Amino acid sequence: MSESESDSRLKMAEVRKHGRVAIAEFLHAMGRQRAHWYAILTPTDACKLDNQHSLAFPSLSKLTSVDEEILRVLFHHCGLVQYRRNSGYSILDIAWSELIREFYLDEVEVSHLFINKKRRIYIRLGSWQNSVKKTPQEVWKGVKRNEFYAPKLRVTCLSNEFAKSIGALGIIFPADVIRKESENSLTNDSDGNSTDSTASEEGDRDSDEEAEK
Repeated sequence: MSESESDSRLKMAEVRKHGRVAIAEFLHAMGRQRAHWYAILTPTDACKLDNQHSLAFPSLSKLTSVDEEILRVLFHHCGLVQYRRNSGYSILDIAWSELIREFYLDEVEVSHLFINKKRRIYIRLGSWQNSVKKTPQEVWKGVKRNEFYAPKLRVTCLSNEFAKSIGALGIIFPADVIRKESENSLTNDSDGNSTDSTASEEGDRDSDEEAEK
């Protein structure tokens, strides 16, 4: 093995290590939020249920405001998804379970649901309110009946910290993806959604709980 190949492997190992830490820290920080199931990756296969599915299970890209392609590359570097030329990216649910165990993320879990005969993988983040737990199946049924939707969370600060951690990894992303991410960042700042604090998050949560009562 040449010296350049050795350096490249060492760099990839460092990216994997620190990338997994960044992911774990974000997942752990979400533990204070209201629990919900999220799509790890946005489904790429078109179906008639896409709109309902996105309402039921927002993607991690939407939750974090990080471009989908950036997350796919990050998860691939961290051994959480695999890439095949003919089929694209696919989620490795066992690898996610191993990440959860590695970092003792008791407030996180991975599960699946069959929709249109296709197995979809979801991740649960946050804490259940009043010990009322929901499975992906229950969430999907509730959304189809217009009885349940994903909670609205204020996680701008958490998302920004996650984005900074990704940027510090030194992963080389396609130029068009970086440009789009920069534009999205400017849009989010101008929308005034960057005011995020523990007090506001807890206040929103209390208001939601009162509304549910």
